[in-house]
Amino acid sequence: MKRLLICLPLSLLIGCQSNTTQMACNASESEWYEFGQNSAITGKSVRIFDAFKQQCAKQLTPTAQKSYIDGFSDGLISYCTFDNGFKRGQEGLELNQSCPLEIRQEFEKGYKIGKKTRDEKLKQAEFARREQLRSQQKKYVAPQKH
Repeated sequence: MKRLLICLPLSLLIGCQSNTTQMACNASESEWYEFGQNSAITGKSVRIFDAFKQQCAKQLTPTAQKSYIDGFSDGLISYCTFDNGFKRGQEGLELNQSCPLEIRQEFEKGYKIGKKTRDEKLKQAEFARREQLRSQQKKYVAPQKH
């Protein structure tokens, strides 16, 4: 019974993976474009397509890669902005290098400012926490008699 409980989810997971891969292999041009765009917007590498290229082999349409790269390029324009860099910095996420040099400067500037803002907030929170601890400790220290 225990073995069944372990094997069943694994077999379902493996089955789902092959179905997902199969669906991707048969994707339309617009779906490849959208997939490329979403990959860029979420900060992923353009190399993700290489994995599908390997898995799908000859099932890919001749225009799949072009559609993916077109979508990825458009997604980079949306992703590599000052505002998005600021947001990633504020959230404490890594500075990834997916933005091309031509548009990376604003993204990195936003990231540095966002990270600095986050770091300052963390320092202030730590200072406030320490001050609170000190004041609590003072309350519990008994007055000394001389």
